[in-house]
This record gives sequence, structure tokens and C-alpha cells, in this order.
Amino acid sequence: VEPATQPSHVVNLSNLIQRVVTFNYSVVKIGERARGQMLSASEASWLKQAFCEEAEELVDATALVDQVDACGDAIIFAIGGMARMGLTPLDIDRVLHAIMDANFEKKAGVKPGREGAPDAVKPEGWVGPEERIRGILNV
Repeated sequence: VEPATQPSHVVNLSNLIQRVVTFNYSVVKIGERARGQMLSASEASWLKQAFCEEAEELVDATALVDQVDACGDAIIFAIGGMARMGLTPLDIDRVLHAIMDANFEKKAGVKPGREGAPDAVKPEGWVGPEERIRGILNV
């Protein structure tokens, strides 16, 4: 989406990314990380469990506030997971933009197996964000 066409509620999330990374280093105490390292098996398992707990909270929610909280916590866990991989806030921002750029190349449609809501569908020739992410991380 071009800046001129963005809705007025679109904001810069870089400050949020910085806050989540700072939280992971100063409160969670994840320790120094080499840039661009994979999560250990135990960290990946822990992160999966955190995502699953938030997904359950979303499904079990009986109020809008609870659904919003579950979605927000999932975002924070995702950013924290990337911090645990040694990504800087700038790396995370660039990676998320690369993923969104690829998503904007999708088309509106319905995905088989997810017919319950409108979705984004990969058109023929669609290229995922992996190469862009490799370039950002120099891996």
C-alpha cells in the first residue's frame, strides 16, 4: 500500500518492536544473542507452546477485549522469538516489511480448507519472502 493510500490509523510500529526487544533482554533476560541464530529445540518448543496458548485464549474468549489481548500477545511472542534469534529491532522491522510486501502480491480469494472467511491467495508465479529475508539477514 502506498503511503498516500494508507488509512489514517496506520502507525509506525518500530517503537513497539524496540520495546518488545528491550523487554526480552531486560525483563526476560534472554542473554546476548548472535545475530541470526536459530532457536534451540527447547526455545522453539517453548515458543510454539506460547503461540498455542494464545490461540486457545482466542478461541475460548467470551469478550472482545480477551480476543484482542490474545492476538496482541501472539504478536509480542513472535517479535520476542525473533529477538531470541538475535535479530535487531531494525532487522525485525525489515523482515516484517518483506513478509508484508510478499503478502501484498497475493490476491483476494478463498483458500481450500479455510472457506470460513475471506483470505489472501497466492497467484500463479507468486514468490514468498524467503529470498528477501535471506538478503536482510545476509544468510
